[in-house]
Amino acid sequence: MAFILFFLLSRAEGDIVLTEVMFDPSGSERYDEFVELYNTGPDTVDLEGWTIGDAEELDRLVPLEGGTSLPPGRFALILDSGYMGRSTTYDPLPPDVLLLAIEDASFGKGGWSNSSPEPVRLFDPEGREVARYTYSPGNPPGYSDEKVELDGGDSPDNWRDSVVELGTPGLPNSVSPQALLPSPYRGRVVVNEVMFKGEEWIELYNASEEDVSLAGWSISDSDTLHRRRLPGCSLPPHGYLVIGRWGCEPSSWPSLNDAGDEVFLYDDLSRLVERMAYQGDRTGGRKASLERVNPALDPTDPHAWAPSVPEGGTPGERNSTFLEAIPTSASVSASPDPFRDRTIVTYKVPSEASYVRLWVFNSRGQLVRKLLEGAPSGGEGEVVWEGRDDRGELVPMGIYVLYLEAMDHRRQVLHRAKGTVAFAGRFAGR
Repeated sequence: MAFILFFLLSRAEGDIVLTEVMFDPSGSERYDEFVELYNTGPDTVDLEGWTIGDAEELDRLVPLEGGTSLPPGRFALILDSGYMGRSTTYDPLPPDVLLLAIEDASFGKGGWSNSSPEPVRLFDPEGREVARYTYSPGNPPGYSDEKVELDGGDSPDNWRDSVVELGTPGLPNSVSPQALLPSPYRGRVVVNEVMFKGEEWIELYNASEEDVSLAGWSISDSDTLHRRRLPGCSLPPHGYLVIGRWGCEPSSWPSLNDAGDEVFLYDDLSRLVERMAYQGDRTGGRKASLERVNPALDPTDPHAWAPSVPEGGTPGERNSTFLEAIPTSASVSASPDPFRDRTIVTYKVPSEASYVRLWVFNSRGQLVRKLLEGAPSGGEGEVVWEGRDDRGELVPMGIYVLYLEAMDHRRQVLHRAKGTVAFAGRFAGR
């Protein structure tokens, strides 16, 4: 009976595995090192009396909050004893993670080395070595070593550098096969606007009916091996959130290229939520953002994006180029028609058009008024015409042709449209 109990306890203890080691944090070397464990078995394991350390010194595990029992399928995060109250680097930590600390002031003898390989050794209360992983330095600061297959052993070929800055403490690893699965947030949280000039930022939009916490989410540019972790910002239903130095600030900024780049968004399990790309300066040299014309459009389609009409973009607001329905061709019309004092000329252009030219011709084909000349435009717009020519003089009564050209960022004409409006002339004395 005693042998059977011993066997069951040994098997349960063998279900505890090392899953992540942060040996070279980007923040405090004194407080931001950590080791992560995971219970791969079917039973809860009490970690009281367990020790962890390097080849020279072992440190006893002590609870930070919630005891020392690790349920099956859950992570335990072993933090430096001084983390709480002295650092917030990894906050907010996942609510279901078991938080532990080491009894000593640092892991092993003087903390994990950043310059030479060092073993991370885990022992049960009986002094049996349960796990050992020898890491190799060379990671960029802030990028941990992560296990690929949690139950695949501690050989070097089952470990990779984390692709998320600050690692994934208390969360599934960014290099795990789970990270390749589709994200349930696809189509719900979208990249809605990108400012790649000057003070750069990215705007997200929540197309769903529920709040979304971005704790543990990450972003990157085309360098997807170095993703920047987002803090625990909240994205309200049908709301906007700006990611940047003056909004929801990530762990660092990826620096978007003016000549073309990509933006990637990942959820808290490192699954891809969204990707968009831009090529060349589509803003015509203006300090304008790229706006998504409609959140439902495919973000990889260049026609889904257009330069913002106002300088500086529309951070935190509905895009200036937003369209409920995407026109497939350009159109132009006026109301009232006929008119005496003023008419409102309304136009619509497809999403790939960025600039418009709107001219008025008389019935003999002569140009009488340039209402717009290469003006930045969203998918639709309007301009007032008061029946005057370019010299400010009233035009004669008659039928006038409204001529619209929709152009791309290179000022190449993509679409043309014509409409008519009748000017009835002013009353006597006006």
